[in-house]
Amino acid sequence: MKIARKMAGFAVALSWLMAGCATHQDITKLEQYRPKEVCIVKDDKVFEGVLEAIQDGFRQHAIDTRVVNGTYQQKHAMWHPVFSRSDTAGCDALLFYVANWSWDLAYYMYFANIWMTNADGSKKVAQATYDASHNIGVGKFVVAKDKIRELVDQMLASTPSFNNTGNSPLPVRAPNPPAMTRTSHNPDATSRLEQLEDLHKKGLISDSEYAAKRRAILDQL
Repeated sequence: MKIARKMAGFAVALSWLMAGCATHQDITKLEQYRPKEVCIVKDDKVFEGVLEAIQDGFRQHAIDTRVVNGTYQQKHAMWHPVFSRSDTAGCDALLFYVANWSWDLAYYMYFANIWMTNADGSKKVAQATYDASHNIGVGKFVVAKDKIRELVDQMLASTPSFNNTGNSPLPVRAPNPPAMTRTSHNPDATSRLEQLEDLHKKGLISDSEYAAKRRAILDQL
């Protein structure tokens, strides 16, 4: 009986741990039309590598992209892209993206959201969301560029063309803060490497931990 109770307790603990390590990924595939050129509204607050990975993903599907300047304003837990309509003239669709990093021995991407609308921004036609904010395991340390390419690849699909009208791009919800993190900003790679070097010099992390986390930071570039 004691062994049975211990096994039952172990099963409950294991199920709780697995639930706590869950990473969620939701994809809404592009089904309404296949654009020839997509205007990507750049988010200057996100690592440059994310934009490059998005462009690589579209290039793999033979879809041209054009990058335009813009800002992403967060209001009431929603992101609202702001950009000039003249910059997106001639594009068949608009693409928006946000991504967040945090710290847990190394900086890692805990959230990314990519969404596409029709040319005037009135209708959302595809979306890919990655959320590891509740993941407390090592599975949250993904290579950001590879994950972004994967999201874009899963989102895109070949379908007929279409025509819609409207006024403004739809906002998307901002993520909740990640579990067990110390910061939620997005510093550049140089700053992250300097912080890691400082921890190593102070003896707060071992040589093997330093090498592994340094590689993790470099892999995200």
